[in-house]
Amino acid sequence: MNSKFYLLMFILSLCGEQVNTILIGDNLCGKKYRRMKPDGQYHRVLEMTCCPDYMEVDNKCIACPAGHFGQNCSVPCLDGKYGQQCKLTCNCTRDLCDPKTGCKCKAGYTGAHCDKECPDGYYGMDCQSVCKCSEHSDCDHETGHCRCHIGYEGRFCHDICRDQFYGQECSRNCSCPNQVPCHHVTGHCLCPKGFKGNNCDERCPVGTFGGNCLGTCNCIEGTCDPKDGQCTCNPGYSGRLCNENCPENSFGSGCNSTCTCDTHSRCHPVTGECLCQPGFHGKDCSKTCSVGSYGPGCIYTCKCSRTSVCNTQTGECACDRGWTGLICDHSKLLS
Repeated sequence: MNSKFYLLMFILSLCGEQVNTILIGDNLCGKKYRRMKPDGQYHRVLEMTCCPDYMEVDNKCIACPAGHFGQNCSVPCLDGKYGQQCKLTCNCTRDLCDPKTGCKCKAGYTGAHCDKECPDGYYGMDCQSVCKCSEHSDCDHETGHCRCHIGYEGRFCHDICRDQFYGQECSRNCSCPNQVPCHHVTGHCLCPKGFKGNNCDERCPVGTFGGNCLGTCNCIEGTCDPKDGQCTCNPGYSGRLCNENCPENSFGSGCNSTCTCDTHSRCHPVTGECLCQPGFHGKDCSKTCSVGSYGPGCIYTCKCSRTSVCNTQTGECACDRGWTGLICDHSKLLS
């Protein structure tokens, strides 16, 4: 009712009509009926009460609190309704409708309609609890329980399967011989370095190394250790991958031998043999070519005439005065 005001105590007579109320303010509703007096006469009575969906508090009519409606707010909200005077409608997807607050999500769900699972890392009522699971597990969005990935165990799934076990919940037994450990996820035998096979009795093929021979060798001029992959260089080579020639004045396996060649030569990196420069010979290349020979190791014979000198390095003929020609066999006097 609009801004009506009543203040009457017990029963007053107004224009032959009685009003029975002690309420003041808005939201008042009246009910008229006839009442017989002791003398047998009837008179009209107007009884004032709070309108439906309102209740009396301190002689005033106020709206029903959340969760109730009806006359004197005595009726609980019907299913699917909530809030003040039960005027709001719940749209919950899978959970209960609280008559006071609306959708009340079950553990693990959130959102206005309870249609969203807790985001990663959270669980429980209103998704307020923080998961403690490791990255090797999934956190149950309802309970926070850690569901370990294959090959892991423990309350928070931090631990790999204990020795001789593998698989989901680490419940399967390894079947490797001689107590060889197995992979915590697949159950494959983890063979010692240098071996492979179901029984770990096969040696690594050339070019592979390590446990189960899973490593690939990278040695350029050498062989690799089947256990750790370390390169053993062929004679004449050095470096971690055996891709470098021996340093100057060294040769052989591991470049551990020292050359004894003269300065007029270079040392063969594999054998240590002295490779003489043109014009020199001998075991250590310290001797010059004798007259009539030239070239590396003095292995070539000069073709110069007697009227010239043969260059011991190139074999060129240096003509004496008065002579010319390729081998100095033409006299300039006769020309």
